Order: sequence, then structure tokens, then C-alpha cells
Amino acid sequence: PPPASYKEDLVAAGLVGGIVPLLSRLASSPTDPATVELLPRGLAALLPVLQHRHGTCLAKAAALYALVPLVAGAWPVAPRHGGKIMAALLVAVAHARERVEREGRRDGSTE
Repeated sequence: PPPASYKEDLVAAGLVGGIVPLLSRLASSPTDPATVELLPRGLAALLPVLQHRHGTCLAKAAALYALVPLVAGAWPVAPRHGGKIMAALLVAVAHARERVEREGRRDGSTE
């Protein structure tokens, strides 16, 4: 089977190449009920990618990039999901910090 990073790079490519353009288009019409209904499903797809402990930086960046037009398009209901979004972002930052510290120890650098 292909390595996990290859699979996550495919996820990132799909997000950036396919999902983000659609979300950007939907974000231009935030009063459309379809856009508002898309937020919970979009969050269900993107937040686990952000929170994955061993996810690649590329996949996480693509998920973050896709999150912006999703929230912008569904701004009428986005505040209801603010806690989930913020928690996912904090988890992503904590994982990134752990990774930087771990790689710094591996390289022998100390800060």
C-alpha cells in the first residue's frame, strides 16, 4: 500500500484542486441555503484533517485553506460552530508545536 503521506497529499490535492474552487463559488452567495447547509458537512470533512496528529503539513494547510471560504460562505450560521473550529485549530497548533520540538531534538538543536 502507498505510504500515509502519499494518501494525505492526494487529500490535499483534492481539497485545493476540487473543493476550494467550489467553496469559493458558494462563498459568493452566502444567502443561498445550500451554502449554509454545507457548513456542518464541510467541517466534518476538514476538521479531522486539521486535528490528525501525524498528518502532513501539506494536507493540514490545504484543509485550513478550504476552511476559509467554507466559513465565509456560511457566515450566518458559522458562529454556532465557532467552538468546534477554534478547538480544531488549537489542536492543530499543538500538534505542529510538538512536531517542531521533536524535529528540533532530532536535529540536535535546542531552544
